Parts: sequence; structure tokens; C-alpha cells
Amino acid sequence: MVRIDALPVDASVTGDYFNDKVYKRQFNQWLNGVWERKDRTLGAIYAPEPAVVSEPAEAKRIA
Repeated sequence: MVRIDALPVDASVTGDYFNDKVYKRQFNQWLNGVWERKDRTLGAIYAPEPAVVSEPAEAKRIA
């Protein structure tokens, strides 16, 4: 099984990670959210009784 979620690269994820503490904090919060969604998805896929994993609104399917 392969699942690909395309995430937009916009102003909220571009900045000076090493010199801007506010940006670094916001980026880390965003990235932690990405990892949490990934962990929930994997948990649902590998659960003893497979659950239906809903797709995020921004996800796009590649045909």
C-alpha cells in the first residue's frame, strides 16, 4: 500500500529556520501536526480491525 499526501509549500512553511525563532516554533508545530496525522493514519491501517482512513481535505489523488 502506498499513500501520498501532497502538502502545499506556501509562506507558512518557508522562512529562516536557523535565525528566526518565531518561524522555527511555528514550523515545528506544523511539522508535529504532519507527523501526528501520519501516526494516526498508520495506526488505522495496522489496527487489528482495519478502519476506514479518511483523506485530508487538501489531499489529492494521483491517477
